[in-house]
Amino acid sequence: MTNLYAELKRRLSQGFYPDNLRTVATLCEEASWQTDNLVGLFLIAHIFWWLDDYWHERPVTSRMADRMKEIIEPPIIRYFDDAASGLTPQDELSRLNEIARSFLQWQHELDDAPAGED
Repeated sequence: MTNLYAELKRRLSQGFYPDNLRTVATLCEEASWQTDNLVGLFLIAHIFWWLDDYWHERPVTSRMADRMKEIIEPPIIRYFDDAASGLTPQDELSRLNEIARSFLQWQHELDDAPAGED
């Protein structure tokens, strides 16, 4: 699994854009079937599926994409790093809460964006 997390980090470092979001989502979802603790990869896959759908439903400005990356990427990278070396259930829950919180924060910023900026 360590190689998987390294590959996911490599893919994510290529940027937040639709084709890459879909690739990361697919890798996470496929990998979730290969681990006993599938919740983390399942959550990340579904966040990236949601982001990919959002992107295809409406235009995403480069500023929005940069903000998406700024908010959502750091806790996911932390999760990949920590999961590769092993996480206690408590630490995993903490990392997953950080991921969910960052995603909800980004959604909240979208809701608060002035018309024409989302």
